[in-house]
Amino acid sequence: MIRSSMNVRKRDGREVPFDQAKIADAIDRAARSVGGQDRFLAEELASVVAMFIEKEWSDRTPSIDDVSDLIEKVLVETGHAAAAKAFILERDRRARIRSALRVRDDERPAPNEKLPTVDARAHAKVSSWSKGKIVEALLVEGDLPPSVAEEIAAAVEQRVFSSGLTRVSTSLVRALVDNELFERGYDRVLNRQATIGLPRYDLDRLIRAGVGGGLAAGGADANDRAVAAASWTQYSLLAVHSPEVVEAHLAGRIHVGSLGSPTRVQRLEVDVPPAPAGASAGAALDAARLFALRAGETVDEELILRGLDRLPALLAFDEPTEAAERLLSALGHPAELPPPSPRLALEVRPRAAAELADAAKAIGLSGDETAARQRAFAAALFAAAARLGDRDGVVAPRLLLGLRPAERTSDEVDDLGALESCVLAEAAPGRAGIVVESGAFAGGLASFVPTWLRVDVDVAQSAFRVRRFETGAVVKQVGEAIGLAAAACEARARFFDGLPEATSPRGRLARLGGSRERVGGRYEIGLAGLDAACRVAFDHPPSRDERSLEFARAVVEAARKRVADEAKRRRLPLVAAFTDDADVLRRFGTIDFDRFPRGRDVHGVPHDGRRYLYSPSLSSRDDGPSPEAAAALEASLREGMLPTPLPNDHADAADRIRFVRAYVDPSGRSPQECA
Repeated sequence: MIRSSMNVRKRDGREVPFDQAKIADAIDRAARSVGGQDRFLAEELASVVAMFIEKEWSDRTPSIDDVSDLIEKVLVETGHAAAAKAFILERDRRARIRSALRVRDDERPAPNEKLPTVDARAHAKVSSWSKGKIVEALLVEGDLPPSVAEEIAAAVEQRVFSSGLTRVSTSLVRALVDNELFERGYDRVLNRQATIGLPRYDLDRLIRAGVGGGLAAGGADANDRAVAAASWTQYSLLAVHSPEVVEAHLAGRIHVGSLGSPTRVQRLEVDVPPAPAGASAGAALDAARLFALRAGETVDEELILRGLDRLPALLAFDEPTEAAERLLSALGHPAELPPPSPRLALEVRPRAAAELADAAKAIGLSGDETAARQRAFAAALFAAAARLGDRDGVVAPRLLLGLRPAERTSDEVDDLGALESCVLAEAAPGRAGIVVESGAFAGGLASFVPTWLRVDVDVAQSAFRVRRFETGAVVKQVGEAIGLAAAACEARARFFDGLPEATSPRGRLARLGGSRERVGGRYEIGLAGLDAACRVAFDHPPSRDERSLEFARAVVEAARKRVADEAKRRRLPLVAAFTDDADVLRRFGTIDFDRFPRGRDVHGVPHDGRRYLYSPSLSSRDDGPSPEAAAALEASLREGMLPTPLPNDHADAADRIRFVRAYVDPSGRSPQECA
């Protein structure tokens, strides 16, 4: 028996353990090709070969060619000339194939790529065939045992040699490797080996602007972002999230945000640092612009800056329109360029005199005068946003009006009414919204709040999945979807924890905020399509039918409880909200429209089958109830939910914002007077 420490040197220089069984297999194949069928004899002859190797290479390592020479010699000297000839011919055939075969690189090489990698075809880069490169790639990338890697590489080599081809691409080699991994059940390794990127057709479509609705119209920067986002999305689905979460996302049951930017936070709400005392308006704007650029490096979707409407340098202007236009011009972007990434939003919050004491002192006015000036400046912001695009070719940031329940004077109530009129009438569609604080979030949020990830749940699809009038079944479906959403948040949290400090979003935000203690943040689970779910389950919106109303309340209450339970179980800062993202709502509606035939008439309006927009929160159409009843319903459902904007371009925006005013404004006037 040959010693256990004996190795054999492969043609690529690797040394592998001697395997007598492989010699027996080679002899058996040669014998069977000429009519032999004695496996026992093949094993006996293999033992003779092993004996010669042990004797002649006791102090050195034989090569694979040395072993092949010995096999030929043993077959000839033991009277098996026909088998020896077949072995020699096969050996010669494989040598000629190996010598002639060339591998064309057709994938862009990674820094530590081991397989023959791919370059642009124009470079015509080719390399000789090497089974060892396949083995090494499987060992490094797939973490497979050496024996398994050798088996897979040998099987791939056999397929290539049998094909009769003299030139193959690395894409073909990788596909053959993937096939062998799949057939052997190595799904985990197959995922690690997966190639991430866009097909050439998609890249061509991006480059050639305007063809088939391609993304190239946004310019080169938009193209680059689209390609990067597509690749990172594939990576997120393969490497970050579980198959159950991925399946739910693809089916439209949930929507996992920021898949295309896995190392960034999805959204950041932050107060702009105050400018130095006595700073001019120009210096304050420069500081705000620089802070926005720094913060934007850590954010994927939306950066919300707060506190700009309290900067003394801007409140010092006697003419608020001039201050508003200077601010929007400084933070806007040219109309001919694609939208920035992330989107920029400015949130203004009317404050009482006591909350503006520092600003009042800096500009030498009373608290009441400063509060009135702040409200006038906020109104000028919304009015100026609609004018900038026509006059200066500047697209203003999105504007948000933050409101909270509080006792107000009649003058303040009138000023708020003017502000809301600007949101509805003056601001460009889709560029403004009202955020109403409520419940546990009343009184304002922290000054530095990253949203690490937002996962939205399609409540309407939960209703489509069960029979009508089954509130309990819908609640169960929503709960399961929330569980999947929480699992997605937990997976992203683990992924963040595994990143090095230099690329970790938590580390980058700590440097931005000046202290790690300031970086808390949350994971959001949003409810989408509640209004549509009411129509699916009970034929009516909750504002018109008592059963539908109770259904909506049951779903929201169960969702709030499930989110709280998941937060406690997973030890994550999970919060519940209503979905306000138009793209997510459109995606859910389009998927449901395609998958569920009865979803096509839920809203009772015609649509084209591609854009099927679900309402944020609830709808007040179809001859709804009085404003008082609608306001009470809206307030009860939003109680304890994270505040989300009511958009100014939604079909029901005017009614819904009027109804919300009845909840926000305790001035004593009737809702009709508030409208």
